[in-house]
Amino acid sequence: MTAPLKLSALEVPEVLVLIFAQLGRHALRVHASLVCRLWYKVAAPILRARPLAWSRHPHDAETKAVLRKRLQETKTLVVKRPNYLGAYTVIPMIWEHTPGWIELTKQLSALSDTRQLQITELTIFQRLQRDTLVFSILTTVGPQLTRLRLENMSRSNDVPLDRILVLCSRLVVIHVHYADVAYYHDYYVDIRPHSQQSILPSRLDLRSLTLENIGIEERSLLRLLGSCPDLGELKLIRLLQGWPLDDESMVPIGATNESLVSFSKQPFLEQIAGLCPLVWSVHLSGGADPSWRVDTAMLTLQLFPIVTHWSFHSSNTGAMLKALKTPHLKTLTSIEILHTTVRPDITGNLLHQYLCEAPHLIHLKAQDIIFPIMWFDLEGILDAQGRYHRDSPPPSYSYAMVNIIGRYIEPFHRKIWACRNLQTLHIQLDARQGDNVSDERSRVLFGYLSRVCPRLQDLAIKHPRMRLSLEGGFCLLARLRELKRLSLMIATHYRKYIRSMDWIARIMTPVQKFKIVARIEMLTLLSDRRTVYARTPFSSTDVVPSSSSSSSESSESESAVSAASLSSSSLTLSSCTPFNKTLENQRRSGGGGHTLDSGGGKYEDIHMAAATAVADNSDVDGEENDPNTGGGGGGGLDYMIDGVDMRNVGRWKDVKSLFEDRFSKNWVCWPVLEYMELIPTDSHRPKFDKVKPMIRRLRPDVDVV
Repeated sequence: MTAPLKLSALEVPEVLVLIFAQLGRHALRVHASLVCRLWYKVAAPILRARPLAWSRHPHDAETKAVLRKRLQETKTLVVKRPNYLGAYTVIPMIWEHTPGWIELTKQLSALSDTRQLQITELTIFQRLQRDTLVFSILTTVGPQLTRLRLENMSRSNDVPLDRILVLCSRLVVIHVHYADVAYYHDYYVDIRPHSQQSILPSRLDLRSLTLENIGIEERSLLRLLGSCPDLGELKLIRLLQGWPLDDESMVPIGATNESLVSFSKQPFLEQIAGLCPLVWSVHLSGGADPSWRVDTAMLTLQLFPIVTHWSFHSSNTGAMLKALKTPHLKTLTSIEILHTTVRPDITGNLLHQYLCEAPHLIHLKAQDIIFPIMWFDLEGILDAQGRYHRDSPPPSYSYAMVNIIGRYIEPFHRKIWACRNLQTLHIQLDARQGDNVSDERSRVLFGYLSRVCPRLQDLAIKHPRMRLSLEGGFCLLARLRELKRLSLMIATHYRKYIRSMDWIARIMTPVQKFKIVARIEMLTLLSDRRTVYARTPFSSTDVVPSSSSSSSESSESESAVSAASLSSSSLTLSSCTPFNKTLENQRRSGGGGHTLDSGGGKYEDIHMAAATAVADNSDVDGEENDPNTGGGGGGGLDYMIDGVDMRNVGRWKDVKSLFEDRFSKNWVCWPVLEYMELIPTDSHRPKFDKVKPMIRRLRPDVDVV
């Protein structure tokens, strides 16, 4: 008789299902499914259970078998409008009687009766005319839902929030947003048949409550919060200030604006704090008194001492940031700023000053607030139009700073962000109509973030004039070794992206390295159209213009002089670039050169031209204004700011140094990246579709959308 087989916990499929349910799709696909055959079989159904987006026309019903199979496998159902309908198109009540909608509700009911329905998350992105269509689904799937999100709901004089919570008794997260005027109140008792079922239970399992663009009565909110003692996240966003003046039928008898929520009332805030002792994330905006003063903000912070995530409206940014400069600053780890009603550039400067004094901040979401790139340009290499210049900043460069802070701040006297452990960053960069689209602007941005915030895990940048080419410095983000999610809005020039995307590979092959080095050397010589370094097709003689050239040519950008620096670097193609070898030998030997007469014109020795360029530009090999050596013309600038080396931020040499370090150490690019989203401008979206397949080929382990 054989002994019974003993299995470990990690060999029992039922146990593995519970464990895998807590893992993300990336971890399941890349790690768990590759361990053994058993783990692969257990993970496969979970990976197949993708969210089902139902957006078909109501008259175009899917076949019963296909729809039933998709509904049976998914755990997330998203109901959204068809693509041909506008964002503000109201879905009429006739949908209740169309084949598509009838078939959807019928299949959901059939799966629920046989206990084959696995949907636990429901999102409705429909502007429904009435709530009837919502309840036709909630009646079936509501009892097993844990997450519910209702977006763009239509006008309602009585938000059926109580009835929703009764139908969905297992809800943990709920988000309700109304596009039109809507109110949640207790002014009259509903006499409809379901009114007796709408009484809230004494205790709900709700952990997250978000209500947006709704008028809420104070007593109704307090009654709801009293049933949610375990609430951890409370977001009341842009609450309505009063009852509607254009429709008296929506105003209950005896209702006044004073009965609506007002966050300026200290007793009301104290009641909220007492009902939510475990809350750690709060957003309060709108209401009868939407504008906050500094004392109101400080009082609110004191009432919620354990809150680590504060979210607020942009109109309250000034008051909140001033109030946060208190002992509460050391406990705050997350900030979220929604919407924009004030000048976003002024708000961006206030937020920048706060970030320079917030070392404990971990998460920042402010994608509606505009950050001026000039704050990241520590060496002052950009002018007011975003173009590169080597000299000191002209008066126009400091004009915006003078208007905001009253005095000009020299670039290297500016502060940098103090949040070294920042993990989440969602921001928007200034992209005014007159701004110049330059590679230097993008290099300043990527170089600054990769050095100041090296522990970023979730990065989203909205900047329609940003360039993701190699010369734009997109590769500088490869320094972010912990990056997991990346979302970028990009500009044009998609062909440049295709030619220089090989660096995205986790580990570059020798062929990919060769292509990148060749691309770098070519960009070093040809990136500026006015570059006058040239090589005749029949001779290796190097030709440069004399010092008697025009002044515009004598103030070339750094790309022209980088030809001299690249030669002494380890990042060269010795077998393909005799030009660089000649330049290197001449520059090292310092020997006398030669002159070439061509048509009566004289050209100086290239060594003299390179030496002159070195004296005028710090982006070359050698002593780059090092304060320890006293070199350079920068008066001994200190490149170490708060322990961070900010040398060459925005310069072409920063890109070259990155690849030199990567090739010498052979480190992996973005080892834990899971998701990448590239958002092109609408006019160039069809062209950019060619880039995403190439990135998917280079990084098959990443979801590229």
